[in-house]
Amino acid sequence: MTLRPLEAEAVPPVVAAAFERFWQAYPARSPNPKAQARQVFARLVAGGAEPERLVAAAETFAAECACKGIAAAFVPHARTWLYQRRYEDYLAIPQPLPLPEPEPAMPLNPHSATLKEAFRHLAEAEYRHFIAPLEVAIEAGRATVTAPSRFQADHVRSRWLGDIRRALGCREIRIEVRR
Repeated sequence: MTLRPLEAEAVPPVVAAAFERFWQAYPARSPNPKAQARQVFARLVAGGAEPERLVAAAETFAAECACKGIAAAFVPHARTWLYQRRYEDYLAIPQPLPLPEPEPAMPLNPHSATLKEAFRHLAEAEYRHFIAPLEVAIEAGRATVTAPSRFQADHVRSRWLGDIRRALGCREIRIEVRR
């Protein structure tokens, strides 16, 4: 017995365009066979489903996944989601769920505001990567600065030790790696 490759069903251009909007709205998942999802989408539309309602349902589902923090590995394949008519659970919801407001980041230590002010000249990404993760402990005029990695500790020591000394007002600074 010889196996033939699956032949792609012809999809009308209007349905293909609606499917592309659906595909863009559906939550990311890898792997997620697009051709199979397109075929099920086309069959649903041929059976009377409104394409824009399927797109809206995918948008609502994607918002719910983002809101609940559902990992991509747990998002069903689009084909399965369509074939099992899971979209019907999202048709009655008129608007996508709002994304939660991000909680303000808590500073790692009481000296973070001092370091933020001292390093305001740094680019945000450089500050966030090198300075913000530092933990500072000051005892008897001596500061211990703990970095998350040896690379970061060496980089901070070579580039910003003097700035840290001035910002914290300590003559003796010890930089170590978090264990």
